[in-house]
Amino acid sequence: MPATSDELSKSQLELRYWQWRVLLALMGCYLFYYTGRVVIGLAIPLMHDDLGYSKEQLGWLTAASLAAYGVGQAINGNLGDRLGGRLMVTLGAVGSMICCWLFSFMHAAGWLIALWAANGFVQSMGWAPGGRLISVWWPRERRGLAFGLYMLAAGSATVLVWCSSYVVLAAFAPDDPSRWRWLFRLPVLALGAAGVLFYFLVRDRPEDVGLVSPAETAHDAGEGEAEDDEQNAHRPTHDSQRAPATSWWQRYAAVLGNPWFLLAAVVIVFQSFARYGLLTWSAAYYSDAGMSIDDALRLTLALPIGMGLGALVGGHSSDR
Repeated sequence: MPATSDELSKSQLELRYWQWRVLLALMGCYLFYYTGRVVIGLAIPLMHDDLGYSKEQLGWLTAASLAAYGVGQAINGNLGDRLGGRLMVTLGAVGSMICCWLFSFMHAAGWLIALWAANGFVQSMGWAPGGRLISVWWPRERRGLAFGLYMLAAGSATVLVWCSSYVVLAAFAPDDPSRWRWLFRLPVLALGAAGVLFYFLVRDRPEDVGLVSPAETAHDAGEGEAEDDEQNAHRPTHDSQRAPATSWWQRYAAVLGNPWFLLAAVVIVFQSFARYGLLTWSAAYYSDAGMSIDDALRLTLALPIGMGLGALVGGHSSDR
């Protein structure tokens, strides 16, 4: 018996509610993710003064972290497809909080590098599995906006790191050589709490709450124009229509065999040179130029603000 218009509207409203619930919970959790990663750029000038390591030696911290982060993305993105973004994002948040706390007590260069590399790996549990949640919950024609909001949270996260770091450093005497350690202890407490809350707010798929996924539209399947929201929300999903299970190596081969994906990956490599170079070294650069660390924090705050706003505009524009 076909559903009435009232039943369709009720189901569509429930789907819309869960779409925004998942997206806002993901944004809220990722808002705190950078407290466990970008903060290293603010700590380097202080670590240089406290520990006596050169800027070149401290640079290996970011090199090890980003290398582990990149390898972790390739591994954890695949695990996110198997285990679900809900669990992976939570594990990354809690794991990063633990790594940061351990890192804050270390002095030896070997331990600092090892723990910061481990932190880079667990940090990679957030982005790709979080992106999977968006792709599952949001239809193709609106994913640009959803991902733009996701990136807005990432940009805002950097602003949060800068502001929270300023507050933490201001709580200690400027001549305290070890005050950088609290940058890895206090802000990340919110990251761990956000990760746990995220787990209870989010579900991996619409089917987990009795809804039909809006992701597989007629446009996705090449059948002409996309159906409207109500049709997308109520199209039955049959097991016979689902793609057969593939092995892990088949999945990697399919992705790495796509030339357009590889081209996009190369572009992001060069984009990241600028992004992570600025996020990591701006504060150290201005500090070497004679600025106080507090003034350097305020000056570099413009960078993540622009990044967040640009991501929102770009994501919305891509849907158009």
